[in-house]
Amino acid sequence: MAKKISDYTAITSTKKDDLIDVSEYVSTGVYQTRSITKKNHLMPKYLLKTFSAAPTFDLEEIFVQEMPLTGHTVPTLSNKVNGGTYIITFEADGTAGRTITPDGTFGSKDDSSEDVTASVAYALYIFTIVVRPTGDTFYTINTIGT
Repeated sequence: MAKKISDYTAITSTKKDDLIDVSEYVSTGVYQTRSITKKNHLMPKYLLKTFSAAPTFDLEEIFVQEMPLTGHTVPTLSNKVNGGTYIITFEADGTAGRTITPDGTFGSKDDSSEDVTASVAYALYIFTIVVRPTGDTFYTINTIGT
């Protein structure tokens, strides 16, 4: 039986550009296999960026990223992979009223999601970005601490 991605604690490659097959269990009860090309190191799981008014989140190898929200920001995504799921969090500082205005690279927002047009002090804004196998991109926003 194929292993689920959760069965791996770390996936490493000892040779540059090794191809590793990763299987994941989907809700239909079927294993779906996709291939991931790895570089010659562990894939980082988390990145804390410094604040930027116009940050670019490179999604090629880091699926979870965070940036403090200390001002208004217009984030951009780069290197999305079809079939990928990414999480970007913004942690607000003690000043309310900050805005997060994702550019077009984020795709379409789920209509049931909140907008971040005026942040709440110390809240955590969680953006979940899903890139369908077709390349269509969607995102949701969840807030903790409001």
